Amino acid sequence: MPGQSERECERCTTTAKSGNRCRNRTCRGTVCWQHLKRDSGLRVKQSQIAAAGMGLWTTRRFKPNEKIGKYTGERLTQEQLRERYGERRGEYVLCPNNGYCIDGKKTNSSAVRFANDSRGNRALKNNAVFKQGSDVLRAGPQGIPANREVFVSYGRAYWAAEE
Repeated sequence: MPGQSERECERCTTTAKSGNRCRNRTCRGTVCWQHLKRDSGLRVKQSQIAAAGMGLWTTRRFKPNEKIGKYTGERLTQEQLRERYGERRGEYVLCPNNGYCIDGKKTNSSAVRFANDSRGNRALKNNAVFKQGSDVLRAGPQGIPANREVFVSYGRAYWAAEE
């Protein structure tokens, strides 16, 4: 991947049926894109949103309220988050409740961090949710068809910090 050093990318953690570890490398999670697709029904690729970078895509249908994945990263208090980023919000920060936040920027552990917010894009709608107080991303009430980008609301606090 251009711009990524070999050290930033890690070897896929999946073990094949043969008992050998997968030889592929990944820069966007703990498993390579083939195993992410096979095991989770997900893919990380270019977002439909201009200048958003990468996005999270489905490779199979997700039923209403079905678990997509868990948001993982470094757990921080609100105070630690302010010390790290000041008044602006970090790129990969999820605050599921007022007690703590999860900073996924420095981790390579979950593809869920690539879900974008469709705010400001009338043609695109948020189709996934983090229930209040949860770090688990779930499909919305209509589910998500295969080959669709996953969008989730970042919330008012996120956008207030950006403006």
